[in-house]
Amino acid sequence: MRPVVLSPPAESDPLARELERRVLANLKKPEVRRVFARMWATVVVVCRPSPASGGDAGYSRGTTLTLRFDYGVLTIHEGRVGRPDITLWGTAEEILGLSLLRTLLPGVGAQVFGKGAHPRLVYRLVRILDDGS
Repeated sequence: MRPVVLSPPAESDPLARELERRVLANLKKPEVRRVFARMWATVVVVCRPSPASGGDAGYSRGTTLTLRFDYGVLTIHEGRVGRPDITLWGTAEEILGLSLLRTLLPGVGAQVFGKGAHPRLVYRLVRILDDGS
């Protein structure tokens, strides 16, 4: 089975495809593969339009995605599926620019709801979604 699966509605979403690309690129690293294999969680990503640009370039306005991690398999769904362990809320740029430092600083980047209850999950998610910069 493929490590990342896009549900049929999510296949046409540019943010879902970018998240898939990042996860697959990071899975080439053995330490990230080990982290990925230990994840069992539901993460909801709420992408709001950027106020400065009137909408994120190339990304759907008001997109909501669900990332379901199941011990080495990630399924990306369009919309909210199940009860999330953590929720990411922000513009596409803030979500894609997620870093460990930004999750700790209030008011910087995407908001991460549930990080107090699931700090290890947030750490693992940041490692898996890292863009390498």
